[in-house]
Amino acid sequence: MRAPPGSDTDGRFTRIDVTRQVRDSLPRLLLHPLEERPLNDQVVETTARVAISGYAGFATWVTLMKQTIYEAAGGLEAFIALAHAWHARCLADPVVSHAFSHGFHPQHTERLAMYWAESLGGPSAYSNSIGNESFVVRLHSGNGKHKEMDERAQVCFASALEDAGLPNDATLRATLKEYFRWATEAMSAYPNSAADVPQRLSVPRWSWEGPIS
Repeated sequence: MRAPPGSDTDGRFTRIDVTRQVRDSLPRLLLHPLEERPLNDQVVETTARVAISGYAGFATWVTLMKQTIYEAAGGLEAFIALAHAWHARCLADPVVSHAFSHGFHPQHTERLAMYWAESLGGPSAYSNSIGNESFVVRLHSGNGKHKEMDERAQVCFASALEDAGLPNDATLRATLKEYFRWATEAMSAYPNSAADVPQRLSVPRWSWEGPIS
């Protein structure tokens, strides 16, 4: 590998030279303070590969963060697929299926998809056409505590992400799992009676950082 301008006179690269080579194409935040000392060609090539790889990962992260969770997941179509997959997993689970043993709305999965979509940055279709958060929480209240069922429902959700073919992005999937865990706890907050649920609660909104107050 030919020495770039600014290298040592004996042709060896230095860390300062590597910085000069990549600084025009990589964000400065990816370049750590570098100690000036000789490097061989193999280390230089490895350093360049790591820098480029880090930049690509950073660029992907920036693109993802510019989108809402709803957009990153694939929009309403993706959430409909996810709702269908989760519902199927629940019905197949010997514990979670008890939650549906008394029947459910014929459009349950479509309504669920609308609710998730609204919470995660999509349109307010659920609130505008079906109900607010108080309505949703009341549907899940007054059934006593059911910790095992809640935990198994979360396992069903994690599997449904794969079943529904949502993007295989670690940040997106981790955020969706965390949202579902949080939402499950919210739905279980009033185990004694639906009458305990406050009036006029709004459907909560979530961002990449968590619930939006």
